[in-house]
Amino acid sequence: MASILLAARCSNPPLTVGKNWPSKFVQQRDELRSRFSRWYDYHRALNVDPNTRTPEHPNTLRAWFTTVQSVINENGIQAEDIYNFGY
Repeated sequence: MASILLAARCSNPPLTVGKNWPSKFVQQRDELRSRFSRWYDYHRALNVDPNTRTPEHPNTLRAWFTTVQSVINENGIQAEDIYNFGY
């Protein structure tokens, strides 16, 4: 879209935007500036053990969810009392 708008200015040859234009655009406008940022845990997102750098085994995750389900059942926790837990 930015390239289309820039080309519409009728320059010959048509101008194009560079690969860094989004960050420069945001830097120039206070209302678009990022105020908060947080570190993204790529190891968790990729399901990798940060200590061994190896993928978590699905059985480990399955065992964890089985334990959680046992706690839910033993304590009579209702599904509507569980927030953002995939139930």
